Amino acid sequence: MLSSSLVVDAIILLILVFALWGGWRQGAFTSLLSTVGVVAGLVVGAAAAPFVMRLTDSTALRFLLAIGTVVLLIGVGNLIGAHLGHAIRDRIRFRSSRILDSAIGAVFQGLAT
Repeated sequence: MLSSSLVVDAIILLILVFALWGGWRQGAFTSLLSTVGVVAGLVVGAAAAPFVMRLTDSTALRFLLAIGTVVLLIGVGNLIGAHLGHAIRDRIRFRSSRILDSAIGAVFQGLAT
């Protein structure tokens, strides 16, 4: 019978492996710029949420509007950052540079996880 700590360790290891694999596929530029986009979206969303919350008097709806605004802008920031990162990665011509970009991306995603 597996102990609960062993199951948790296996899940953490599996998440880390997927993060490393995703970072290798995306590369450093895409990983870094999508993270910058997420942070920028969070900042802009947090700044915009109070204005959006003023659109209604319902407490529940205000909460949903605030959360929705932040989540939407985080997603938009991630999308823009990833798009810019892919554009930069596509311009890398040398195989050794692409491998270095992939390795740094894997390390970055592993640490971010």
